[in-house]
Amino acid sequence: MRHVINNTPSSAENTVTRARLPNAGIALNEADKARIAKVRQYLGTLDKIRIGVPKAPGLGHQAATLTMVQELRDLGFNKIIELIPENNDKATSKKLETLLPGYIDNGEAVQELLDKRIRVLQNIESHEKTELGIYAALDNPLNVDLHKNLNASKVLVLQPHQWHSPRFVSIVPKKKLLNHVGVGSTRPKIQGVDKISQDFISKTLGAENSSQGRSHSSQRPDPATLSQSRLTYFSQLVAKPENLNFLVTLEYQKEADTLNAQAAKLSASGHPQEASLLRKKAFDRTACGETLNTLLTGVRKGKVDMMTTYGADFKVAITALAAGIQYAQKHSNTLGTVLLITGNCKDSALTDLPASTKIVSAHDSDNAIAQIRSLAKGQLLVLRLGGAPKKVFHELIRESTMPPVYEGANTNNIGKLLGQPHMSWNWMFTPLIPPSDPSQKTVIDQLQQIANGLQGKAPTTVARDVGEYIISARTRHSPVRNYFADEQQEFLKADNNSVVVGLDRLLSSV
Repeated sequence: MRHVINNTPSSAENTVTRARLPNAGIALNEADKARIAKVRQYLGTLDKIRIGVPKAPGLGHQAATLTMVQELRDLGFNKIIELIPENNDKATSKKLETLLPGYIDNGEAVQELLDKRIRVLQNIESHEKTELGIYAALDNPLNVDLHKNLNASKVLVLQPHQWHSPRFVSIVPKKKLLNHVGVGSTRPKIQGVDKISQDFISKTLGAENSSQGRSHSSQRPDPATLSQSRLTYFSQLVAKPENLNFLVTLEYQKEADTLNAQAAKLSASGHPQEASLLRKKAFDRTACGETLNTLLTGVRKGKVDMMTTYGADFKVAITALAAGIQYAQKHSNTLGTVLLITGNCKDSALTDLPASTKIVSAHDSDNAIAQIRSLAKGQLLVLRLGGAPKKVFHELIRESTMPPVYEGANTNNIGKLLGQPHMSWNWMFTPLIPPSDPSQKTVIDQLQQIANGLQGKAPTTVARDVGEYIISARTRHSPVRNYFADEQQEFLKADNNSVVVGLDRLLSSV
């Protein structure tokens, strides 16, 4: 069943207070403009860029990689990008299926996506060497043969903000250190990180870079965040909010179309069972798109509230969040609320929810849509989505009317970029800027207390802590809103775009 969605926002949508990214442009000084122009000019000389997609337990590394692809597009690179799953890893390829519309893990040595400018390569050793390879996120890069893995002459290793692995340029036989968060940082000490950092500088990069690292020890480390596409992607979406539901439809339709095309090929070649499985997957993608369109339409029209979660998919956290939502519903003007769970979530994680809570899958679109449309004030609906294309995930975060909940630094960066109040169950991150007044310090303490509660360390107060934070985050000019607005302004500075910073450093190293 297909549902026709009216995407025209109504005046009622403004009844919900949200933290949206300002429409103001990003101010660049002349030096910034010159640096970006130099990077753009260099990118114009390349016929392709090869990007490593590392293995990792979750989806953060792969998501950071794909967002960097968008940022390279924003910088004007419109030629071929080749994605290289680490060691032809099957699990990594499966994650790309979730995050990258148009990609199907079918074992092809070279798969060209619908974009025609993105390819996924297996068996990299059989391909010719290229000039530039990039890792957007990579744990333990000292243990990786970077040039062999990407078959590239120059390799740039970047990391999202507050990831503690080193960033550097590698041009055989030398490596050049970029600003590394582990050196001279004022962040809380994490066992082992500082020793690894110093070993990396002194043993791998040599004396020149070691002294350079020490010379920066009195400065706050560069909060370089790649892979958030500051320059174009989010600003375009904010400027045209009426397109958001269409974007969700488009991303899921891309997946469905690709799966159906593959199914047709399999059917024609005498593989009806495999074709049937792909057609079922295509139907599921379409169903999810319909469910999310209904949800986002309700959110934008002010008929339903939504909290998006990623990584908080275990019983203690979900139970605490549900209790916090109910506290906010009781003590403030909130609507019926959808607790949207992205990523994996076992049935056992949902066994301690209030008896009145309804649980439904986004894949069961008819039931899910009916539940969303009938959700009344004071009610709670748990909507299980599973994995989502990266752009869709960003929209679900951005449209949350209650603070989203993140797992770690990569998704935390999205919240800072959007200037959007959020929570994390493993909060351990240093603010970009020191708190300027006691109220900001209070917000930081709040976030840590909530993280403790979501881990089960403060079970008696967690409902109140989460609920009061939700209420504050929905109040204009509250300390919570002001804190994240300040973080956003720091985050949006041109110096904090590490794709630009990294490529500029690479050019100066040649």
